[in-house]
Amino acid sequence: MDAHWVGQGRSGGPRRNTRMLHYLALLTDKTASPGLVIAFPGGPGTDDLCTQAAAGGIPVLHYPDLPPAREAD
Repeated sequence: MDAHWVGQGRSGGPRRNTRMLHYLALLTDKTASPGLVIAFPGGPGTDDLCTQAAAGGIPVLHYPDLPPAREAD
């Protein structure tokens, strides 16, 4: 999802993050968990998204600190 840098300036990134989380909420089954954010190494924009997600009760998994894959039985 693109940020609107020209019209919103430096606030374009955080506003984009808010929109992404809003769409995640719309796409998530309300009877299930509130979705999930997987965060890859990034910068201030990634940090902002993780902060917004955590504040909204959305679980955040940080790569490479993800839990190990479960082996097939």
